[in-house]
Amino acid sequence: MSTKVCGPQGPVKVTDMNLAAVDDGKTVEVERSELPKADRELLVKSSTVTYRLIRMIEEGGLGTVWLARDESLNRNVALKQLKPHRLKKKMTQRFRREAEITGQLEHPNIVSLHFFGNDEATGEAFYAMPYVGRRTLADAIEEYYDRIDAGENAALGLHRLLTIFVDICHAIAYAHSRGVIHRDLKPDNIALDDFGRVTVLDWGIAKLVEDGELSFQSTVDSSLKDSQLMRTNEGQVMGSLHYMAPEQATGDIHHIDNLTDIYGLGGILFSILTGHAPHRVQPGSGVPDPLSEVLYNIANRDTPRVRDHNPAAPGKLDSICAKAMSKKSHLRYDSAEDFAHEIEKWMAGKSESQSRRQALLAKGRELRSGLRAALVELQRDVIFISKMPPIRFLSNDLAAEEKEQWSEHLGEIYGELLEANPNYRRAMFARLTDDGFREFVRVQRRGGINCRVSRTPEIFLQSNVSDSVSAGAALSEPDQVVLGLVDPGLSHRLEGPITPFLSGAAPIYDPAMHSLAGMVRIDSDLAAILRQEACHQSPDSEIVLCDAGGVVLLHLIGPTIVSESRGKSANQLDKRFRSVIEQLDRSEEILVPEDLNLYAAAVSLNHEQQQIRFILR
Repeated sequence: MSTKVCGPQGPVKVTDMNLAAVDDGKTVEVERSELPKADRELLVKSSTVTYRLIRMIEEGGLGTVWLARDESLNRNVALKQLKPHRLKKKMTQRFRREAEITGQLEHPNIVSLHFFGNDEATGEAFYAMPYVGRRTLADAIEEYYDRIDAGENAALGLHRLLTIFVDICHAIAYAHSRGVIHRDLKPDNIALDDFGRVTVLDWGIAKLVEDGELSFQSTVDSSLKDSQLMRTNEGQVMGSLHYMAPEQATGDIHHIDNLTDIYGLGGILFSILTGHAPHRVQPGSGVPDPLSEVLYNIANRDTPRVRDHNPAAPGKLDSICAKAMSKKSHLRYDSAEDFAHEIEKWMAGKSESQSRRQALLAKGRELRSGLRAALVELQRDVIFISKMPPIRFLSNDLAAEEKEQWSEHLGEIYGELLEANPNYRRAMFARLTDDGFREFVRVQRRGGINCRVSRTPEIFLQSNVSDSVSAGAALSEPDQVVLGLVDPGLSHRLEGPITPFLSGAAPIYDPAMHSLAGMVRIDSDLAAILRQEACHQSPDSEIVLCDAGGVVLLHLIGPTIVSESRGKSANQLDKRFRSVIEQLDRSEEILVPEDLNLYAAAVSLNHEQQQIRFILR
């Protein structure tokens, strides 16, 4: 196959002499001279391909990478060529070795090769490969930390970086299965395109395992020793210093194996979790030879830990990274697949934790919405009973018989209201007297939910209703409903467990005198409301209702009231509760970051800036 490359020095003819035949589904190498002439002509196909160099992408010590145009297929490619002054036999062999290794590693996350050959005009070796763009994992990591510095939520960004990392691990695991060790893993050698594809680049100093699959297929002169790849003429260790394993730093070539790449993968993870490489030359350190100092530190000092550089990093990932970067290679992960599996397990657990948090958030908001709905319903019903026609007559002076008739009629309406809403404990109308509000009609529920509803006999009616909600109603405008929390205590003579009331009251004005004549009021059982909402929670869910000072008003585990908790400080139930309750001064909703099972919220009332504050776990 003849190929022309057009560049700054004009067209160049390149010849590839590889030849193979297929026999019964097997590839068999043959000598052209052994075949009949007709068969030789069938096996040899010639074509002219033109690569036109567009611009230089990067230049290294060994070669130069160009963006080029494959004009036969009308596509852009990356073309890497050996520099003219590097055309010594060993450099050419090394370059061909890199091309052979790259070309035989067929994996979605490893760069592939289109063509390898020599420019006959200049003798420069080159190969063409897909152009994957210039964005690397190093760029993605930098962008991730820029967003963190800008105050953005970076949880999704970390997940994406770890997904990329898992792809890298799978690519390296495949290379290891073919007997290839990369030895130069770092974020700059990982290309990322705009569609999520991850490509591991630069296999120039890769090591072939002696009994590995590719070591038997290499055509490179066996005199090109591994030691010659790892050191320059000046004796410096080759590879990326900032990500180098201890065995590389000491030049211990015989101990470089798959586990060396595990360390390199750990270095990439370290960079993802901290924003920088694990090994760095400290500026202004005053060390005469900082590079030698770094090599010494890699080989002899403790491996850096992620959380020493980023305390906010997840602890489990810190431990995973530390294991991968163990100074003793036998303590690292046994394979890149094992390493990837650990990261995938963490990500799955994180997803599960996130799902649990989202479920808790949904349940907490459902509970808060249920309380708000109860408030809206209570307000609506209070306005409804304040507009009842009997109220107008009962607020005037009536004969005893007529007054009793209207009272019975009002009692029937209140009774029907309580029957329709099992959360309501009582409804009342109270007239204003010189001594305050005096109950005139009261209907209440005897005992708990679904118990008998009856009108309270006159002898048991209160002559002075004087709690904060009633006082608020006395100061309110017509049609204004006061909503507040009331602790009924023992004065209300209610049967069943005593739990906080969610009370609503509205003033009644005498239309003739334009003055306050009385009030209507409904007391709703807050425990009943919470029990109803608890049906939507898990059986062991816990709801703690507190006032603004953190005093427990109500404590439910599932549908069961824990009566002994009433009146205690929330801190006595759990030392975290008090601080969470205090945070509700600044926010109406809290999903505690360090606890996957703790949600708190506040529902504001319109009386005395009261709030219903609750914790769900």
